[in-house]
Amino acid sequence: MVWNMMQDKKIVLSISLLVSNRLDTIRKCMESLRPILEVLPSELIAVDTVEPGKSDGSIEVVREYTEKIVPFAWCNDFAAARNAGLKMAQGEWFMYIDDDEWLEDVSPIIAFFESGEYKNYKSANYTVRSYTNPEYSYWVDTLQARLFRIKEDTCFVGRIHEMVYMEDPVRVLPCYAHHSGYAFRSAEDREKHIQRNMELLRKEYMQEKGNYRIAAHLIQEYEGCGRFADSLDVIHESCGETESGEGSKFWHYLKLHELLDYACLKEFGKVYEAGLAYLKGEDRLMGAETGVCCLMMEVCDQLGKTEECMYYLRKYLDFCQEIAGRQDVLPLSVLDMSQFWNEINIKKAYARGVSVACRLRDFEQTAYFIRKIDWREKDLQVLEDTLEKVLV
Repeated sequence: MVWNMMQDKKIVLSISLLVSNRLDTIRKCMESLRPILEVLPSELIAVDTVEPGKSDGSIEVVREYTEKIVPFAWCNDFAAARNAGLKMAQGEWFMYIDDDEWLEDVSPIIAFFESGEYKNYKSANYTVRSYTNPEYSYWVDTLQARLFRIKEDTCFVGRIHEMVYMEDPVRVLPCYAHHSGYAFRSAEDREKHIQRNMELLRKEYMQEKGNYRIAAHLIQEYEGCGRFADSLDVIHESCGETESGEGSKFWHYLKLHELLDYACLKEFGKVYEAGLAYLKGEDRLMGAETGVCCLMMEVCDQLGKTEECMYYLRKYLDFCQEIAGRQDVLPLSVLDMSQFWNEINIKKAYARGVSVACRLRDFEQTAYFIRKIDWREKDLQVLEDTLEKVLV
């Protein structure tokens, strides 16, 4: 059992995790939490979701770290399972994690509570790095709200991709968790996971078609298995004729992915029309606007609108620079929206800039973009015609 030297003090942080059959990662998860449990007045609550007699041994590993284990009869409802752990919590704050996740460095979390900084906030986020292949060489980073102050009416909602409605102010903690749940080792495992998620999300969506959060998670599943037309049906059905999501960041996510899905279906004219419609609207979210400019840059290139391509390219890079200079990017985006301004996409924009500037015979801009590219880089991001244009 992990000994908590602070166990006689009032609990500040309750950590809860759902335990399934993940013997491959559960030890890493537990060990990553050990420093928190040893230093902070904290507790670890494990919600055992596995049917009695069917555990792969994961729960026995968990027993080495905590005695607080809550049996939970699985009912295809992640929020209900989370709430079972939340109900047992005695801390001022609550943090939740899964058994296929492990934290890289928990010192920012410890410092947040040890310093007393937590008293100035109501919730906190950190980055979750979700791997997409078994070698852990590809991933998507998302900021996720994982810590919050417990109130009497606090509860999780959502059968899947469950969440708590977080309150401001929010602290973004400079740490991240590894997540192996999407690093499928076979096509069969991937399909099984997608079908489970889709079944739960479809059930929720049919009950609340106007819920942009549920719709956003559902289209993620459709896009993950290449069903872009089905994703578009959900977007159009959910958003209808509305021109604004009334402040919902998930509405902006849907509008951005409308462009993305059209692009995946190679319906470039519809990408262009949807992009113009979003950019002309009064209600815009910077993260979504950045993604729209990224896609408009690409589609204008496809449609031969070279000058417009350069316009959106420069606008996209301006947004990326502004985002990079901000300390708090949380209000700008939602879910995996930040993928549109990651390092790879920015490098691709520089490569496109060389090609487009050459076509426009704007040699000053050509030189600018050439200087932005590290030509010695091993994974050089260039368009097919970039080298040809540079050498000519």
